[in-house]
Amino acid sequence: MENTCTCVYASPNHTMCPNFWSYLTAISHNITSAWMLIDDFNETLILSDQRGGIFHHNRVVLFTNFMDNCSLLNLTTTGSRFTWHRNHNGIRILSKKLDRSLANVDWRITFPEAFVKVLSKLHFDHNPFLLRFVGLPLARGPKPFCFKAAWIDHNDYADLVKQSLNSFNNNTITALQNVRDKSIIFNKEVFGSIFKRKKHVENRLKGVQNYLERVDSVRHTLLEKELQNEYSHILFQEEMLWVPKIPGEVD
Repeated sequence: MENTCTCVYASPNHTMCPNFWSYLTAISHNITSAWMLIDDFNETLILSDQRGGIFHHNRVVLFTNFMDNCSLLNLTTTGSRFTWHRNHNGIRILSKKLDRSLANVDWRITFPEAFVKVLSKLHFDHNPFLLRFVGLPLARGPKPFCFKAAWIDHNDYADLVKQSLNSFNNNTITALQNVRDKSIIFNKEVFGSIFKRKKHVENRLKGVQNYLERVDSVRHTLLEKELQNEYSHILFQEEMLWVPKIPGEVD
């Protein structure tokens, strides 16, 4: 069966949205199979989709009519309650769920376990999305030693390599084995798992952002920025992690 995905960006100028809903409705008439729409609809569905501001019931009616006309269902969402935020002088004054994923019945039948995960917000006013279909367990087993490019980003690693090489000046193989052994210890005790640190910061960031959805706090807004910077640095290290690895000697 053919599957169609439409990425949506509805205009923030709400006078233009009725024409956009009509345009998407016209597209739906040409789709006879599975159809999913995802991204920024710039509209809420229910009162609990926003904190602060004015709830525009008339606009919501137009949006829900569009969904009904196209027989679209709202996909299950996990994570943060809101997906867009506006701050003023360090205080969050408005939060809304403007981003979502919609799908017709055929798409829902094709991907019955699919859901959308709202990720932590970084430097933009929108939270990123992750569309998941089903989780697959990863095969685990013994892995050969591999040099991780992300280690270079740590201030202490260069000294570790220098000291390890200098301790065996006349034996290259032994020196490299020493670098390998010290790198394994360094990765475990100093550098740590990027994914564990990413998850830890992500959970803290999520907790702070959930708190800010309920309470206005300058202190937590500053903490959010600090965690966002730390998370960005971890993402850089993760990107370095996927640089082609240099295989080492395996015993």
